[in-house]
Amino acid sequence: MQRSTSDLESLGARVEKLERQNRAFKRAALGLLLLPASLLAMGQARQARPGNVPAAPGHLVATDFTLVDEQGRKRADLGMFADVPMFHIYGENGTTSVIVGPTGLSVWNAAGNPTLMLYAMPDRSELDLFGADSKTSVDLSVADSEPSILVTDADGFETDIGTSHTVTTTTGETHQTSAASIMLFGKDRKVLWSTP
Repeated sequence: MQRSTSDLESLGARVEKLERQNRAFKRAALGLLLLPASLLAMGQARQARPGNVPAAPGHLVATDFTLVDEQGRKRADLGMFADVPMFHIYGENGTTSVIVGPTGLSVWNAAGNPTLMLYAMPDRSELDLFGADSKTSVDLSVADSEPSILVTDADGFETDIGTSHTVTTTTGETHQTSAASIMLFGKDRKVLWSTP
């Protein structure tokens, strides 16, 4: 019986770790999906004037627009990708600094790491702030009417404020906390303290 409890605790800790990694992966994947999609959209030069938009004096009509600096380096792009408008701003070194689309905003540092991501989707709104190493973060979100704030440091410690889903390692039971809860997790995802 002792071994079974130990195995269940180990399994519960692994599931909690995978869930946390899955949340981080989803945020990073969304940001990374915006980047190549936008680059593809910016690289498609079209010569023909789009649709039935009339040309008027002083009126520019285009499907793509690239802004360059005095040295000829690309500094910004505005264009369409699969009927979705995207705007990119590039840093001095040519790396993406800002991406703006209809459902989000991403800001990246010179090393190519995300520093801020803001999403507004039908079932989720989220603001993610990252440290320069991308290992520390503060995430404020409302997903499926469940508000939460997650604070994570580079060592893997985490504070969850608001709605959180947990698994009791000894029984395998899943629990959902209320918006009035605070949980502190160790780097092994074991609860260090919680209320209520």
